Amino acid sequence: MKIRQHLNILTENFSKTLVNINYLRMTIIKCLFLGTIIYSFSNNIEAAPSTHHTYSASQFHEAKRRLDKDKVSYKTATKQITTTVHYVLWGPFYKRKTVFAALKKLKDNDLKYKLIKKGRYIFLGKYLTNTQVDKLKSKLEPLGSTNFKIVNKKKKITRYTIVINNKNLKPNTNEDDVIILSSPPPDVKKSKPIMTAKNNFTGNLLISDLYFYKTQKNLTQVFTQPTYAITPSSPKWDIKLGASVNVSISDLNTIDKNIFEPHESYLTYNKNSTTMTLGYQVLSWGRVFENSIIDRFNRQNLHLGPQLNLNEKSLSQLAFRLKYYFGESSSSLDFIYIPIFKASSLPEEGKAWSPINKKTKRIIGVPPNPIIEELVSKGSFGNENVNQAAYGIRLKTSFYDIETGLTIIQSPPLIPYYQINQETIAYIGSGQTVEQAIASSEDKTFIKQHPNQKLFALDFSKEIAGTIYRFEIGHKNNVPVTATDTFNNKLIKAIEWNLSAETYPRSGKDTLNIMLSGLEMQVNKENVLDNTSTQYIAARYLIKFARDTFETSLKARIGLHETDLQILPEVSYLPIDNHIFTFGLGYFQGANKSIGGFYNDHSYASIRWKYIF
Repeated sequence: MKIRQHLNILTENFSKTLVNINYLRMTIIKCLFLGTIIYSFSNNIEAAPSTHHTYSASQFHEAKRRLDKDKVSYKTATKQITTTVHYVLWGPFYKRKTVFAALKKLKDNDLKYKLIKKGRYIFLGKYLTNTQVDKLKSKLEPLGSTNFKIVNKKKKITRYTIVINNKNLKPNTNEDDVIILSSPPPDVKKSKPIMTAKNNFTGNLLISDLYFYKTQKNLTQVFTQPTYAITPSSPKWDIKLGASVNVSISDLNTIDKNIFEPHESYLTYNKNSTTMTLGYQVLSWGRVFENSIIDRFNRQNLHLGPQLNLNEKSLSQLAFRLKYYFGESSSSLDFIYIPIFKASSLPEEGKAWSPINKKTKRIIGVPPNPIIEELVSKGSFGNENVNQAAYGIRLKTSFYDIETGLTIIQSPPLIPYYQINQETIAYIGSGQTVEQAIASSEDKTFIKQHPNQKLFALDFSKEIAGTIYRFEIGHKNNVPVTATDTFNNKLIKAIEWNLSAETYPRSGKDTLNIMLSGLEMQVNKENVLDNTSTQYIAARYLIKFARDTFETSLKARIGLHETDLQILPEVSYLPIDNHIFTFGLGYFQGANKSIGGFYNDHSYASIRWKYIF
């Protein structure tokens, strides 16, 4: 009895310790979020230390207005100096559609710009130091093959200062506390060559905390993908080393999944119009927002849920890539070979965002069924060893000012299909109960199936009156389905298509994406559990305001074939360079087979911190 009492006391103390650890973890996250916001608002101009800051003339007058309001004694001084200013021009872009594609890339990297129509250059502003130019160059180089120029000019700029009388200064110090409202001129004599590249780390660090208010559970995740760029002696070579690390903590006290794998670690050789790359790469051919049918190689970290954009949760494949440009670089032939294909990273069965919901006894895309529900709750799940090679070739060119692509891919799907063990089904058909059939079967109850598929796809893109329209259509084979009556597995053919429009309202300040998608399976009048016909509308509207300090994003998906609703609004705050704080909501609702219906208990509220380094 004493031993049992001691065990009960230890168990109770351990549970309290876990609760305290979880409370401490949540407190730290909230304090980090709140502290940064308080810091950003409290760091006003009149309280700035004696260090160099860059402000415009309007901000200078605003600082004076605030000092007058607080009745602070001050005096002002101005001085004109001559310095070297680096004007960066990115281009030229010979076609309007290429300009819009470049503008989107700049917006994705939060780079401010101004379009110069003459010669179709993009003006990226003035940069006073070589460090700023090098930082800009490191962001521009990965965006595309278009060159950019740095033009040096001598220019007079005005330095504004405010001198505040401070009687509390220590002895033997200056009597005045000077706040400089614009940066001083750089030391031109000691400046380094402008085009010198530097080795540096790039990447994102993301900490996300989701609260599912229907199940009253939390999910905290840390996800980072640092990449180190090495500058070789020859400009023909590019070398990168990177890693992807994801730690997902669910149910407030359990480490659900640890992911550590190479990311963006490759060697690239450039010669004339040919580029060869070998190593771990993010492979993306799709150009339709979020759900391109030709994006068969772009792995995703699906532990993160739907709140992130595709580029924020992409993972690498080990591949060899050969790309050849021709026809004044407006056309290209791209070949990719993956020796061992890797599927997207999925959470374990029953965890958040898994295709298997053990609480509701459901498999995503399958309607409620008594036998399947019992198999899900009592059965086991096994992984199929993919161990298959994959390859693809894509030709991109232009016909009558319409950008056209032809793509041929052979690869397994990125998302597995949960195939029911046929031996278990046979035992159930012979009269055994589900529990007896599971016990009598040698293999797992469900196997993640990745059948090798061939895809033939065409895509078209054209810019009309400032809006880019895109259309994709593809045919693929070996699509797995399950028969309604016998639960046998079959492989059939299917046709997929996407029609999208991308435009930039408010003179390019906002981004609006609208997409209509569909899938039709060729089932030959056979009854299957799966959705054989799917149509839905997806949209995203991104708005920046308050001098790009705030950003709102609304993503939504609405099913047309059945009730299927997903609404994901977010508000982001950018108080400091490279820091983004985001508050988001997620709402899911739908029919039995729909994604919204499957994630009905996954509606959430989230707080996210992203650091770009």
